[in-house]
Amino acid sequence: MTAIDTERRLKKIICDHYLSGNAARLTIIEVCARADISRQAFHKSYSHLKPYLTGARNVDELLVGDQADAGKTIIQCQKLVREAQAELRHMRENQQKEYQKLENNLVTTLMNGDVLIHHSRELSNELKKKALHNEILKRQLTEKEIQLSGIEENARLGPPGAKPETLLMKLQPNLADACTRFLEAGDLAAYYSAKATAIAKLKEKLQRILRKGVVRVVLFQNRFISSFDKFVDSHYSASEGSLVVVDLPLAARSEIRDFLRGLSGAKPLEIFVPHCDSEATIKAQRGFLYGQIPVPEFRSFDKESLPTIQDGFDRVVVHKIAQGD
Repeated sequence: MTAIDTERRLKKIICDHYLSGNAARLTIIEVCARADISRQAFHKSYSHLKPYLTGARNVDELLVGDQADAGKTIIQCQKLVREAQAELRHMRENQQKEYQKLENNLVTTLMNGDVLIHHSRELSNELKKKALHNEILKRQLTEKEIQLSGIEENARLGPPGAKPETLLMKLQPNLADACTRFLEAGDLAAYYSAKATAIAKLKEKLQRILRKGVVRVVLFQNRFISSFDKFVDSHYSASEGSLVVVDLPLAARSEIRDFLRGLSGAKPLEIFVPHCDSEATIKAQRGFLYGQIPVPEFRSFDKESLPTIQDGFDRVVVHKIAQGD
């Protein structure tokens, strides 16, 4: 085989490789093996073909320069074009599917967002309705309390000689939350904080009643040694006229004076203070009636002095209690 034949064979190997669409780089070792020549022979006589192997020069030059079989070249090129077109079409289809998927996800997200906005608006409107309903209930409750506080005026409108209608209203602070906080966590500060909130609500309720007229108010200093309900039943069940009896579990005189501020319509203003000389009776009463109250609360009542007229009262009564009261 002459050198010209060998060169043609080398060119054909190179052209066939790249026209086949093979993306792998053709090496000198592979070319020499296919052409059945040594690498030394390649480097000696055919090194000018090396740029076609490395990609430095385009194989199209070999096709034109070597006057290769045009029909075969066209077929190979068409095959490569078809493969490239098929690959491009496949890529476009996949890309279109991804775009469609992204669009669907976006639309779904927007729809979900609209649904959430709609639900939030409905919830907001429902909360507004409930808030309005609660406000109406509060007003109705206030009106009922005012009606009760105005019982004296209704009694005066009765027939001559008739006894005035009796009004006995009992106000008590709700200490359930305060006791629950102490029982759950043993936090005395949380107990006193919740108790202060309950006392403030009690005072607000009393002030609403006093805004409608002058009312006799009796404070019962609940020292946790006797029953408030039994005190009211034994002293005021048969009372005549308008009367509000308040359960006030405050130990310090300064706290009581603070409570009295703003009670200008309370006339007369009285306070009843239960008292017991027997420590055993006190212990028994507290254990039976007020087992949920913290022990430090009991101690605060034991060490504080009793209220006096100077604290702002028209009348101060210290009454002795017995076991069972």
